[in-house]
Amino acid sequence: MEKVIASIVIIVLTLGLISYAVIGQMSGFRDTSDIVSADQTRLNMMINDSSLVSKNTVKYYIKNAALLGIKVYLDDSQQEATMDDIDKVSDTALYRMTKTYKEDGSLKEILFVIESQATA
Repeated sequence: MEKVIASIVIIVLTLGLISYAVIGQMSGFRDTSDIVSADQTRLNMMINDSSLVSKNTVKYYIKNAALLGIKVYLDDSQQEATMDDIDKVSDTALYRMTKTYKEDGSLKEILFVIESQATA
């Protein structure tokens, strides 16, 4: 009788440890699913509106403004964006990009304004 009780206790403990590990994995899957869902929402917004861009586009234009011969502005600022402003660019935000062109059709300036402060 003692062996039966000991066997049942061992089985219950084993199943408890296994289920604890599985529950931990499931919460990890849910976290990943939430991140993927947020990224999918951001991508859908960018596909539906081509003037919405991510941080990478904003950083590219700020870094290469002098090389491209354009002026870049962030968030309706009257001052041109500089390399110091790169730290102000949010990793999760979407920016509305508005381009202004010269008379000859070349790019003159770009304004980036935060459109969506989505979290991912």
